[in-house]
Amino acid sequence: MIDPRYIPTFLSWAQQSYPDLLQNYNITTMPDSEEDWKDWASGLLSNSDVASVGVPNAYEFSDWRDWATRFNEILGQG
Repeated sequence: MIDPRYIPTFLSWAQQSYPDLLQNYNITTMPDSEEDWKDWASGLLSNSDVASVGVPNAYEFSDWRDWATRFNEILGQG
């Protein structure tokens, strides 16, 4: 997974992470805007493979990098 600490925007992180998310979790959607990152991230919980490993609820985070870091950590364990 792509480390969000080195990515300038959420959309850039999502775009760079997309191939891995598609291949490993069949995530086929991309976020529409920076402002909607929480909506897109929460939508990932509708994917049973992602939900089963316990990825974090984006609405519990104020910064997308904090969420993405935790997301990566959990998927790396799953």
